[in-house]
Amino acid sequence: MYIDENDDRPQLVLIGGSNGSGKTTLAAVVEEDTGIEYLGADRIAASLDPAEHHNIDAAAGRIFIERLRGILAAETSVIIESTLAGTTLRKYLVEAKERGYKITILYIFLETVELSLFRIEVRVRSGGHNVPENLVRERYLKSRINFWKTYRQLADNWELIYNSPNEDSPIPYMQYIATMELTESEVEPVEIVSIKDRNLFEGFLDSFGGNL
Repeated sequence: MYIDENDDRPQLVLIGGSNGSGKTTLAAVVEEDTGIEYLGADRIAASLDPAEHHNIDAAAGRIFIERLRGILAAETSVIIESTLAGTTLRKYLVEAKERGYKITILYIFLETVELSLFRIEVRVRSGGHNVPENLVRERYLKSRINFWKTYRQLADNWELIYNSPNEDSPIPYMQYIATMELTESEVEPVEIVSIKDRNLFEGFLDSFGGNL
């Protein structure tokens, strides 16, 4: 769904979700499938020399924004990722929309914040980057709320993805549980929402008091 080969607009694919949800894994898949450049702060941070930067994360964040501005100015397609725990990216999505981009949001969520923490712990043991527990807990619901109440409103289409084990699948895999696509009408675009797993979808909304 994230790319329509018949759509010649530049594409901005935003992959959102809490820390440890699987954003970078999905970004790599989308990058390979589409050939669109992936711009990620974590990838930038991994390329920086700690000896040259007092705060690697802050430096990577600045470089990420600088590169994103350049990409939008050139009106080329890009894949980005974010926890969406803040609203900083909103103005760049607004700019992208004004420049004629098609905006797709792929939002991944986990069943519990404890699962986020566990996945981060596994990642660290494998040599990946850590995120302090207090930040993970602080961002967990903020991420969902901002996706639903702020970023979703700017998307041409979005997909809600569940990435946790359940009764049907003890091994986690990415389940697409709901999608939205804007379709043209005589008056204004209309949101067409398709719910593939109502229980998971309603559980997601109930976790922060959201509604469709």
